[in-house]
Amino acid sequence: MTLASAAAVAIYYRQSRKPVAGSPLFSAIPDTSPVLDTITLSAPRNNTQPLPIAKPVFKETTVHSTSGSRGVTNNNPGNIRKSKDAWQGLAAKQTDLAFFVFTEPKWGVRALGHILLNYYRKYNLRTISAIIARWAPSVENPTIGYAAYVANSVGVSPSAVLDVPAKLGNIVYAIIRFENGFNPYSLDDVKQWVNLP
Repeated sequence: MTLASAAAVAIYYRQSRKPVAGSPLFSAIPDTSPVLDTITLSAPRNNTQPLPIAKPVFKETTVHSTSGSRGVTNNNPGNIRKSKDAWQGLAAKQTDLAFFVFTEPKWGVRALGHILLNYYRKYNLRTISAIIARWAPSVENPTIGYAAYVANSVGVSPSAVLDVPAKLGNIVYAIIRFENGFNPYSLDDVKQWVNLP
């Protein structure tokens, strides 16, 4: 393998290996951070030995930023898409074309909590798998991995039947972390905000 073909393989590998939140190898790696850290190639000792293929070294990181995420910037950490709903706490000027913008994070968290309670009450969705399948359909999301991440964060199986109102704060907290790669809000604040009238 020539150095050029090894570099092409490395570039392809980097582009094809997108980090998945909740994956044991990755922990909230933003798209802008280098996933592939180093590639080392050594020259063959003679012309009969092929060049070894280097193994990529992945960074395991946790994002601790409190800015830069679209959901956090919009005070909409669940990334609720725009609709005809007139949510409490919506900003007068909706600056994002696709997602609601709220005046404070508590209103975005409240709206997310109300949506999930609606899934529970109206559609009888009582498992993390069912809730996430509706919240983040597989046509645009890694729904199975998303559900596994949220279930693991809540401490249950994705298919476990839950008392959703009792676990709502924990579910919303995990969704915020998955949607943004981090969660700048405390669990206590989230639990309080999901129950705002």
